[in-house]
Amino acid sequence: MRNNPALIHWYVVALLAATIGAATSRPAHAQFGPEWSALALASSLEDGGRDAIIWGGLWGGVQGMSLAVAMDFGGGERLNHAGEIEQAPESGWAVFASTLAGGAVGVAGGMLAARRGISKATAHTAQMVSVWGLWVGLAASRVTGLDENPGMATMMAAGNTGLLAGALAGSRWAPSDARIRRMGGSAMTAALVGAGMVWIADGDDRTKYGVGLAGGVVGLALGAIIPIGDDTDESRNDGATETRVPRLGGSLLNRTRGEWSLSAPLPSPAPDPAPGAKVPERAGRGGLVWRVPLLNVKFR
Repeated sequence: MRNNPALIHWYVVALLAATIGAATSRPAHAQFGPEWSALALASSLEDGGRDAIIWGGLWGGVQGMSLAVAMDFGGGERLNHAGEIEQAPESGWAVFASTLAGGAVGVAGGMLAARRGISKATAHTAQMVSVWGLWVGLAASRVTGLDENPGMATMMAAGNTGLLAGALAGSRWAPSDARIRRMGGSAMTAALVGAGMVWIADGDDRTKYGVGLAGGVVGLALGAIIPIGDDTDESRNDGATETRVPRLGGSLLNRTRGEWSLSAPLPSPAPDPAPGAKVPERAGRGGLVWRVPLLNVKFR
């Protein structure tokens, strides 16, 4: 990944995709190594324990790969044929071995957490906050202008901090799955809207990452504090709990019947200028613009 910063972006995208897959899939019963053996064992556990083992293997592998890249495993300074010192990239086999080792350590940590008992809310909150910790580390490294290796180390530190903070918050707060999904969705929406506005305004990369970082943090906080009705961990209830599905208002921030809610704003085409508007003749004919609703309030 040296001298190719674009790969870091795909690295984060791949992790987000793997997060969705880990959250929606069920463990396989193959026996190809410690990770897969643990997945087969996890099929008999509670949801929280199973998710902890799956995420532990995935997160450990990511951390092992990141460590190998940040520390240049198998690479570093070497003498070339001319007797000059050159910086060699990390070895692919070293990165692969470090990824496997990290995955095994992560699976062991997940099994330990499952043995001690871990709720679904704790596992899911730790997953979400750890991924957003990676995003915070990536954005912070871009804003501060860090090189690739220090930037990768910053992402690792921020992700692990998010993992611990999410596990602690989930164990004490016990949010519902709906709350966790809303936090992740609102953070992603706010980050994309903020970065998109800067991109439209033709801002520099540091500004894009800075606004995206601030938007993600604000969206995460809004998703955590805006009430959504029943907000308890369903796995802690003896009986079935009916959860209220939030109404999607079509805007980023909506208020209906005294309740605030977040939604993904849907862009819609509109003529510019609006029909019936008085426009000077020298302005010429109008065109088509895209409108993104940000606020929708109903007073009844």
